[in-house]
Amino acid sequence: MQTKRSIIIYLVMSLTFVCGWLYLFRDNPAMRTIGVSVFPILWGTLSFLWTFNAYRMIRGREKYFWLFISIGLIFYLISNVFWVMNFMMTGDHVFPDSSYLFWLFTYLFFFIGLIYKVKLLSLTVSHKPYVFNIVTFMIVATSISSHYLIRPVLVATDNSVGLTIISLIYPVASLGIIFAMTYLYYLSKQTNEKETVLYVVISFSLQACADWGYAYTTLTHGEYTPGGVIDPVWLTSLMVIGLAGLKAQHNATSPVLEINDEIQSQETLFPYLSSVVLIVLSAQSYDWSFNLLSVGATIVFLAIMGRQFLVIRRNEQLMKEYKHLAYHDPLTGLKNRVSFQEEIERYLAHSERHHTSTVLMLIDLDRFKAINDTLGHHIGDEVLIRAGNRLNTGLNAHRVYRLGGDEFVFILSGVDQEKYIQLAEKVIHLFTVPFHVKGHEMSVTPSIGISTYPENGNDSASLLKNADAAMYLAKANGSNQYCVYNAELALAHERKIRVENELRKAVETEQLFLVYQPIVELETGRPIGMEALLRWVHPELGFVSPAEFIPIAEETGQIVCVGEWVLRKACEQAKRWHDEGYAYLYVSVNVSARQIQQESFVHLVQTTLQKTGLSVGKLELEITESIMQDPSRSTKVLNDLQHLGVKTAIDDFGTGYSSLYLLKELPINTIKIDKAFVDDMTNNKGHSVVKSIIQIGRNLGLKIIAEGIEHETQAEELLQDGCHYGQGYHYLKPAPANEFAMYLTKVEEEKSLG
Repeated sequence: MQTKRSIIIYLVMSLTFVCGWLYLFRDNPAMRTIGVSVFPILWGTLSFLWTFNAYRMIRGREKYFWLFISIGLIFYLISNVFWVMNFMMTGDHVFPDSSYLFWLFTYLFFFIGLIYKVKLLSLTVSHKPYVFNIVTFMIVATSISSHYLIRPVLVATDNSVGLTIISLIYPVASLGIIFAMTYLYYLSKQTNEKETVLYVVISFSLQACADWGYAYTTLTHGEYTPGGVIDPVWLTSLMVIGLAGLKAQHNATSPVLEINDEIQSQETLFPYLSSVVLIVLSAQSYDWSFNLLSVGATIVFLAIMGRQFLVIRRNEQLMKEYKHLAYHDPLTGLKNRVSFQEEIERYLAHSERHHTSTVLMLIDLDRFKAINDTLGHHIGDEVLIRAGNRLNTGLNAHRVYRLGGDEFVFILSGVDQEKYIQLAEKVIHLFTVPFHVKGHEMSVTPSIGISTYPENGNDSASLLKNADAAMYLAKANGSNQYCVYNAELALAHERKIRVENELRKAVETEQLFLVYQPIVELETGRPIGMEALLRWVHPELGFVSPAEFIPIAEETGQIVCVGEWVLRKACEQAKRWHDEGYAYLYVSVNVSARQIQQESFVHLVQTTLQKTGLSVGKLELEITESIMQDPSRSTKVLNDLQHLGVKTAIDDFGTGYSSLYLLKELPINTIKIDKAFVDDMTNNKGHSVVKSIIQIGRNLGLKIIAEGIEHETQAEELLQDGCHYGQGYHYLKPAPANEFAMYLTKVEEEKSLG
């Protein structure tokens, strides 16, 4: 705002001074001539400095537009210097031939600059919506110029080729500049350069009007006397082009792309106004001599034009509505994936030209699926609407998009790391206040992945993919935080994709296998059962940790088929050991919340037991507290399993927020104390936690199993505290079936000897 005010003051003061000079010396032709020849040199020099500085400051190919303009201004200054020198030596105010020659070079470089700028913008901005407007305007401009200038020149020069070319070169050059300027104006409407280009358009429009006025005056009066009304117009044109360079310098220090595809109403009205102007001038050329036919034709033409205008306006309104539906999310009102795909390409093209950054910030709502599953989609939709409103209000509305589900993306242009980190922290802060929807209070937090152009990708697909990878790492690190994509993360993401793809083949190619760890009586050390644990050895990747591939399997849904395979293999192996004389053993199998959510899960368990022949009472399913994502569904499944005779256990008990609620509400037979608590028994507080868990379990009549026992002292302390069962390396590391069979044989031998 301050810059615009300064520009207005500069223009008003400059024009006031020039007009005051011309009025003061209105009766002194010599002083008027000195003023209109020296003032352009002074203001032309200032404009040259501003445009040349724009060339120096702007990065990318856009800078050459200002180079052409500044070269044109040099020739303009030289032409005026020759004029002043000629006037001082001869006293003749007529422009010398040398000035005409240098002015011709001025027009040439101005025209080259405009064409160059048009070409640059046409690479990223479509001109199709404006072709009709441009063509209509140029027909009107060409018709007016031809009638008032070109045709009279042809008549006055009596068709002399040389004289005709000399006389027409400036009107035709101005017409070419007007064409390029009009094209440039429309193309600039979709960029952040539209204000700068507006100055350029005003400048060249004033120059063309002044040139045509000069040509018309010379044609009708034989010569032009300096100091007339045309000279301030020329001077204003010169000043405005300098101001355009000054504006471009300001944009160069903070280039921000503005996306604007809306067609303005005045642009629709523009060709019709041009046509009306042409009709009025046509009538004037006939000295307003109308007959009934011409009056009728004019009325019909105007009526048709008016009707067509109304039709176009209605169609335009419909197009805006259709476009809004196509480019906006119907739920949140934010721009959608289609808008994102189109506009990100413009941001990237802008960044490439200006050598600036483009930043993608992918935002995913944590625990949103749990809200949707437990409270219903109508609550989930309202949460999405309110989340979108928070982002839309807290950030720039033109750059927030909803990609689908609970994923939003935010685009930043021309910012440094400090800025986008601040915005990421702002997004996290926006969600510190819980949502209150229809009597429910929900704390929803965001996980944010950030990728930057050109460091993390040269196209929208790679940037979005890398932002997605960063976002998932933010979730893996505890959610409600941001993560910036980097080379280390790139390797981790590639590894994740590789593991995900190879896991699909692992079952078919028999890369997966089960190992077994005994569950023992702490008092005797004898096994009562075994936990089946999944392992994966890949021919190229080698051993892949369950901590790595199990979360990926759950995320992609592969855990369903993998879990079915694990259940079948574990039951088959347990039945074989039963047949070999170890019928007292039960097998414990881990199942995920995603498996339990399957409608056919209970039927799958029942069918597997029937096919393998394993007794129902010899199977225990271990679940984690993540089943509380859908408590009603989980409760029904666990009750059905209990009716079937299958036991259930809570694995890693005490590590979740809802442990006591689980014990109270869900039909559970066993709790397993997490290894972390057992390891922490060396201090009093840790030991007290373990004793509390054991006491709670005993009071509820549950079997208690301690995991991760590695030393005899741990087993003794647990036994003293009332825990009678455990497992861990102290007894046996997870072992393949053949090694576990050897362990069973050894235990039986010791039993017989004892």
